Amino acid sequence: MSDEIDPATGKPIIDETRRLEVLRQVVSGPDPDEIQMADILAKKTGVMVAIPNMESKITTPLALWLIQLSYRTVDAECPWFFKIYVPNDLTPIEWARNQCVREFLRDPYYKRLWFVDSDMLPPGNALDLLDHDDPIVSGMSYIWSSENVDAEGFYRPPYMKINAFNYRPEHQDFMSLVPERDGRAFYCDAAGCAFMVIRRELLEDMPEPWFRYPRDPYGRGLRGEDMDFCLRVKELGGRVLYIPKVQVGHIKPTDLKQVVNYGIATMRETAEGLRKIAPDKVHAALPKIRFPGEKPAKEDEAVRPLTLAVVEGGKG
Repeated sequence: MSDEIDPATGKPIIDETRRLEVLRQVVSGPDPDEIQMADILAKKTGVMVAIPNMESKITTPLALWLIQLSYRTVDAECPWFFKIYVPNDLTPIEWARNQCVREFLRDPYYKRLWFVDSDMLPPGNALDLLDHDDPIVSGMSYIWSSENVDAEGFYRPPYMKINAFNYRPEHQDFMSLVPERDGRAFYCDAAGCAFMVIRRELLEDMPEPWFRYPRDPYGRGLRGEDMDFCLRVKELGGRVLYIPKVQVGHIKPTDLKQVVNYGIATMRETAEGLRKIAPDKVHAALPKIRFPGEKPAKEDEAVRPLTLAVVEGGKG
């Protein structure tokens, strides 16, 4: 580095700015923290969690789950790097979902788009969905159908179904499926996007717009934006991997009277089914229903010892 000479003193005029720049170039090297972060990020897979929030609010359990994801993101041992995208007040729903997809595709680091609706209650095993490499993976949530009047004018009690469907071409509609009792995963033609993971490659290969809401000339919806999306995926040769063991809560305002009627209607179906069974086989046909964390029934209380100690006595 050569500096100009001061005529008055005969000494070099030192350009501090230039000297500092040269020093930086000489001594600077890769930042150890940046190197470590790059190594960590290279071992993670980017997942964008998108909540198409149409009412500027989410449930408290969902908010707590998102906080947990934030902690997992900074955990070097976690294989996932989560980005949370929560656009507010985008309507209609197909516009909101398309905006989520566009935001997701802007950054190639993120390989999976995880749609989570604002009224979902993620379970403790929610991350199990990420263990599967299928183009579309969905958890199981329930859909409530209120009491109504059928085409002949008779009362129809409320009922529930899961958000997994197969398409019926002859009727141009979707039929809800019933999961196996053992909770095994299965493939279906369509699922609601309430808790769905979509791989990047599928969205990149799919013609835009990804989500549409087809209507007839009078404005009646022919199928929801999620059903239409899955139907187009099916036409491209894909299906949805459905995971019943990842059961997602679903918050909905409901009339308690209808809940009572739903319970009565369910009991009636069970009773009618038992009437078709021989009396001596009814007991064997009744299922044993236990919820996790429930107090054991009396007939189950002796299935384990009162204490796990295997050597006792010898005192006194």
